[in-house]
Amino acid sequence: MCENGMIMGKKNLLSESFAHYDGNVDKLRESFAFKFNMFHKNAKVWEKWSKEPFDQKAFDDFLGVHTKPTQGKAKATQYLSEKMAGGLSESYEPLLIDQKMDNTKWGAFNILTYLMTHETKARKGSNVFSNRYGTMGRLAGDLYDKEENQMLIAA
Repeated sequence: MCENGMIMGKKNLLSESFAHYDGNVDKLRESFAFKFNMFHKNAKVWEKWSKEPFDQKAFDDFLGVHTKPTQGKAKATQYLSEKMAGGLSESYEPLLIDQKMDNTKWGAFNILTYLMTHETKARKGSNVFSNRYGTMGRLAGDLYDKEENQMLIAA
């Protein structure tokens, strides 16, 4: 659970649909057990993040990896516009202070999820269905490095 009330980390970490297991309660129990184990592993990643420094430069470097180039073709991992990356960068330090977060990777994660849940608006309906919400969720997920992803997947 991150500081702003969102359970985040990996898409659909705790969601489940009984319809997929209609008539097979044991499979549903196995799925819940697997997801609970993943959440436990995820909490260990977050604990590590709470000690890992992540200042404005680290945040800007992270955004830079995901920002579309001004020229040439963008890679699949480059999905932020320069304008969006600039706005996120400008928001980082003020939100760390406002949300009383430390300059850690945990703080950065909470800033991204805060922006996703509290600063994203939709023209119609819920912000959950907006493009920006999806982009911010993807960015929060991309904060995980390769090693952390492997830890979560490993049995």
